Amino acid sequence: MLLEDVLLTRDPSTFDLKATTGQQNWATIASLVETCKLNAVDPQTYLTATLTANRRCRGVRADSRERV
Repeated sequence: MLLEDVLLTRDPSTFDLKATTGQQNWATIASLVETCKLNAVDPQTYLTATLTANRRCRGVRADSRERV
């Protein structure tokens, strides 16, 4: 998905200064994906590796939502 697609498909209410948590999360993810693309990095691979490393640092097993 290109940044233009994101801009064309988002609801005009997202321009409200009081953005919901979901809107903020979507904006963060869209920004990360586009940054990966601009730097010739596969977004899925990058995000998977980053989130997996984050879970390891927090002491969470990959197959569980509970702390080890």
